[in-house]
Amino acid sequence: MPEEKVKEKIELTPAPTVVESIKEARFVEQGREFSGEASVRKATEQLSATVTGELPTDPAKNILAAGYLAGEQKERQKKVEKILEIDLAAIYNGLTPEKKIEFKAAGERAAREIAGLLAQATVRVKKIIEIIINWLKIVPGINKFFVEQEAKIKADEIMKLRDQK
Repeated sequence: MPEEKVKEKIELTPAPTVVESIKEARFVEQGREFSGEASVRKATEQLSATVTGELPTDPAKNILAAGYLAGEQKERQKKVEKILEIDLAAIYNGLTPEKKIEFKAAGERAAREIAGLLAQATVRVKKIIEIIINWLKIVPGINKFFVEQEAKIKADEIMKLRDQK
């Protein structure tokens, strides 16, 4: 008896038809019918979203979001640069022109790295201190204890910056 019901069900299920072109295609999902090329694309996006658990995204919104995040990243980087340059004007002015260029480039690179770390969910303070120490070591003849102290002070200020958000 159960075998007969299975056979009936198999016979009642319609076979998919071959579509000549995408423009003729129709897609039915949860009582909604989509037809035409754009509608089929929309339906496949919705279907893939239900499979992956993601919502279909609009590329224009992604570009705007990326631009906003990049602007936010640059703003954060500028704030980090301001913190890093506190109390270092006298040291910077005492450097040779070549060292000034190297120190400035390394400082910008350090600020960029620190801003990237601040964007992460968890921030490792040790990593921030390490970046600042490596940057300050560029200055010739600088006291090791001064470098560590400045790095810790600047890291604390940077963490305050993160807590403000």
